[in-house]
Amino acid sequence: MVESPTKVNTDSKSDAGIQIADLCRSLASARGSIVDRMVAAVGKYTGSTSDSKDISQWLSMFERRCTLEDTTPVSIIEFMLDGAAAQLYQRLSVYEAREWKTVRSKLMSEYGINFDTAYQTFMRRRLQDAESVDSFAADLVRFGKMCELNIDSHFFRSHFLRRLGPDDLE
Repeated sequence: MVESPTKVNTDSKSDAGIQIADLCRSLASARGSIVDRMVAAVGKYTGSTSDSKDISQWLSMFERRCTLEDTTPVSIIEFMLDGAAAQLYQRLSVYEAREWKTVRSKLMSEYGINFDTAYQTFMRRRLQDAESVDSFAADLVRFGKMCELNIDSHFFRSHFLRRLGPDDLE
């Protein structure tokens, strides 16, 4: 006597897949959309002169957050720009908008500080009243890097120390 083949129940596997997909959707909706999380963490960049965000700092924070969110900067940048910066992005060709290096370069060239301005700012920058030394040092490092200064050099360290005190010490 030959037994008939028994039917394998594959529905349980597909049910498990559906349950996992539902769970993933629930978790994603509980965290909110990636754009909402990015805007809350980094803020939108407008490119206006009243925008207190420095483009190089903003891009660094944005790129770091993209890494944490496991997404590529180019896939979300359009939603993170507003005002003049969004208009700049809209003027890019489709090919340019697909390349993060190109998008980053265009934003930096439009809103970044040029070499001369960075150097002048570096040389004039002084510790302000009620400003933390960490904040002051971070600014010097940022402006120093913009004008390609070696932050480990004697010049950089002595400039840092000289600019900690009041003007009359020089």
